Amino acid sequence: MHPLTLGFLELLAPTHCPGCDTPLPWRQEGFCTVCAPLLERRKSGPGAYEFGGPMADAVRRFKYAGRLDLARPLARLMVPALRRWEGSDLVISFIPLHKTRLRQRGYDQAQLLARELSKHLELPLQPTLERARFRSPQAVLSEKARATNIRGAFKSLPDTPKRIVLIDDVWTTGSTLTEARRVLKESGAELVVLRTLATVPE
Repeated sequence: MHPLTLGFLELLAPTHCPGCDTPLPWRQEGFCTVCAPLLERRKSGPGAYEFGGPMADAVRRFKYAGRLDLARPLARLMVPALRRWEGSDLVISFIPLHKTRLRQRGYDQAQLLARELSKHLELPLQPTLERARFRSPQAVLSEKARATNIRGAFKSLPDTPKRIVLIDDVWTTGSTLTEARRVLKESGAELVVLRTLATVPE
């Protein structure tokens, strides 16, 4: 959906809670008063929140149900964990979908999160990677198989920035983001900060 179209629809329709999809009061955004207390903020690691409860429902709705309107409220939850780099010399980038999966889904959820974070943190948004091969979805694989499956999946784009914040939606085993960081470092990046909206508990 075109951003202008999405913005127009937001004026006509109420926003909804990302967790339970309940309509929110006019101009209110984010999780409702029932879901918000159930969110578990993480104190360390790449993910801002635990993947569970309303957060897990929100990610699934955002990722698989075409809910592009959830990009803004979900990205805002990531801002506090990235505030230290606001206005710095880092660029915001993201884990890209393969072009085949992008055609299937119609949008890249990590790119949408990165775009919103770029606005909030006043950092430039720059794609830095592309998928070199179409692989099995990581979500259906074991931890060991994920590491093997993702090896060689990325290729860096020209003019790799020196300092990058790399965004994805969920950290499960870390295989995807770790491989992406390896490729970027080999292409000249000096610092690659990995950040996700949520982390799956071990």
